[in-house]
Amino acid sequence: MFKTIGLRNFRCFSSVELDLTGPRDAPLSYAAVYGMNASGKTSLIEAVRFLKLSTLTFESLSVSQDIPDGSGTEFGRYLASAMASRRIVLGDLARECVMDGSDDGMSLSFRFSVDGRDATYDMSFSADGTLTSESLRYISEGGRTIAYM
Repeated sequence: MFKTIGLRNFRCFSSVELDLTGPRDAPLSYAAVYGMNASGKTSLIEAVRFLKLSTLTFESLSVSQDIPDGSGTEFGRYLASAMASRRIVLGDLARECVMDGSDDGMSLSFRFSVDGRDATYDMSFSADGTLTSESLRYISEGGRTIAYM
C-alpha cells in the first residue's frame, strides 16, 4: 500500500508530497481525493498510472490488458494511441508528463509498505524525457537494505 507519493514538475505539480499514512505511520486503508476542477486530481491518478506503466515490460503489453485509457486527457490519448500500436516508450511517457515550461525535468517518488516493511521507488527524468536516475530500496527479511539503481 502507498504511504507517500512525491511529485516534482509532474503535470500541474511543481512540488507536492501526498501523505497516505495514519497513526504510527501505517498506510491508510483508503483515501478520498477531492477538489475543484483543474486542481490536480487527474494528474495524481496519472502519476500512479505512470508508475504502473513504467514497471510493465512494454514489448509484451497487450491492448486487451486492463489499463484505463483516460482518453479525456492528452496523456490518456497518448496511452490509447501507444497501446493501439503496442508500443509504449518510457521517455515518451515522461515527455508527456513533465510540467510545461520546466527545464529541470521531473521526478516521482513512491513510498509503500511491503509485508509491513517500507520500500521506496524513485525515478528522475530530464526535460527531454531521458531517465536520469532510478532506485528501488527496501529492507529485506534479514534486515539488509536491498537497492536497485
